[in-house]
Amino acid sequence: MKPAYTLFTEPAFSKYYRNIIVFKKLSYPGNKVMNIELREKQISGRVITLQIPYKDLLKADVIPL
Repeated sequence: MKPAYTLFTEPAFSKYYRNIIVFKKLSYPGNKVMNIELREKQISGRVITLQIPYKDLLKADVIPL
């Protein structure tokens, strides 16, 4: 799944930073979990996984058109 829009396209941030990533409208069964995985390109290859339950997606902010 690819984002429809990303606010900042910087490859790295020097300090704490937030970004906004927008996906097209989606839905999936309530018992499923969305996994977002971030991987380093370096040799160490650290991985961060974020698990988002469907109920949290329902509470997410919506950008009005």
